[in-house]
Amino acid sequence: MIRFGYFFSQQYSYNYKITGVYMKKSVNKKIISLSLRLGVLLFGATQLGAISINEAVQAAVQNHPLVQAAKQEVLSSAQKIEIAKGGYYPTLDVSANFGDENSKTKGKNDTSYTKKDYKGGTHLEAVAVQNIFNGFKDTSSVAKSKAEYKTSQYAQNIDVEKLSFDVINTYLEIIKLRETIKFEKISIAKYEEYYTLTQKKLNATGQKSEPFTVKSKLQKAKSDYINLTWKLKRENEKFLQLTGIAADDNMSAQMLSLVKEMSLDDLLISLKSKNSELNQYLSKIKAKKAEVKLGKAAYYPKLDFELKAYKDEDIEAFETKTEQASAMFKLKYNLFNGLKDSSSIEKARVERLKLKSEYDKKNIEQIEKIKTQYELYQDSKSRVDILKSYIQTQEELTALYQEEFKLGKRTIINLVDSQQDLKNARVSYINTFIDMVKSTYTIVYATGGLNAALQDTALQDAKFVALNEKKL
Repeated sequence: MIRFGYFFSQQYSYNYKITGVYMKKSVNKKIISLSLRLGVLLFGATQLGAISINEAVQAAVQNHPLVQAAKQEVLSSAQKIEIAKGGYYPTLDVSANFGDENSKTKGKNDTSYTKKDYKGGTHLEAVAVQNIFNGFKDTSSVAKSKAEYKTSQYAQNIDVEKLSFDVINTYLEIIKLRETIKFEKISIAKYEEYYTLTQKKLNATGQKSEPFTVKSKLQKAKSDYINLTWKLKRENEKFLQLTGIAADDNMSAQMLSLVKEMSLDDLLISLKSKNSELNQYLSKIKAKKAEVKLGKAAYYPKLDFELKAYKDEDIEAFETKTEQASAMFKLKYNLFNGLKDSSSIEKARVERLKLKSEYDKKNIEQIEKIKTQYELYQDSKSRVDILKSYIQTQEELTALYQEEFKLGKRTIINLVDSQQDLKNARVSYINTFIDMVKSTYTIVYATGGLNAALQDTALQDAKFVALNEKKL
């Protein structure tokens, strides 16, 4: 990897499996990378070794037991198709018997049994059966197995997308907590400085309200700091559990540029084609349709063609041999089986209608989710720009208060309140900023194309507003 200024080029390849088929993709990406570390005036290039969102997701997908279990389910479903196809082939059964046979008979007027012993008797039989027609039972069984196979593939995709989204949320939450903790540490340092000033003033004037006011702010800030540190620890542990990788200090909030390139209508169009949850419902509906046809197969006659060869020595008759061969069509038709078939057909129909209703409900939910997140993304973008200006205004106001305090025009309480407002502005900014970044992933996750987007779309490093060290 070669770095020049803020730009770097990265080339890599990876194997990724999402639908039971390995896809190898070589990717060239140029990413404008600006460091996201708050507290610096200029942004430095992303450091070597930093874990990107894409790398974190890939690590989770490759190693997580949930994905491995889903993969095995796909393989199991593939075998069910082969089992169903077995109905197309003929069956061949061979049986062989060898041994002695003893028998005794007695007539009504006889006083004793007549015994016969047959030594070394043999019996050989071979039967081959080819089904000609069975009411489309085999074709329906194969169609059902194929639909269930697609269902298992979509289930695997759902697990992968859900896991990836969980990793991304955890990744971004870690960044947000780290930056918020920085703000809290700055506030604690300022409150301690102001508390020292109030102690000096108390010794000079005897005024007690100011020290207690500043002390309460300081205690609250320390309490918040402990709580934030605990939350960060939990998120770090979750990240390690999901990916098997420890979160490093150089993680950056990368935003999907895909969302900026697509309109709301484009996103809604991609919903039906990409969303695995919706496609899973469609596969389940297909399986139920095949199940209905499978049940109707019992209404048709069954026609088989049978070849049979038979050879017997010494068992049916003493010192005799029997050889027999036959070829025949066998027709079988069930007249009544206690309404079992009609009940199973009706059950499958009801379940299909239920799945159709669930599909419609899920489709509406996903559409509303995309619309809501798209609005959140647009709203967050607008608010981020305003909050940047708000932070700058608060920084300037805090600096003015400090100058006026030196001139005796402001109290320590004014400085404390100003510092509190500045911290709130920064926290509001980071929360809104991360919401904006998260919304780009949430939108694409709702369409069902999250992992495809991570592979095919360049991740644009999002930029935090720079903080002026001199005004802290």
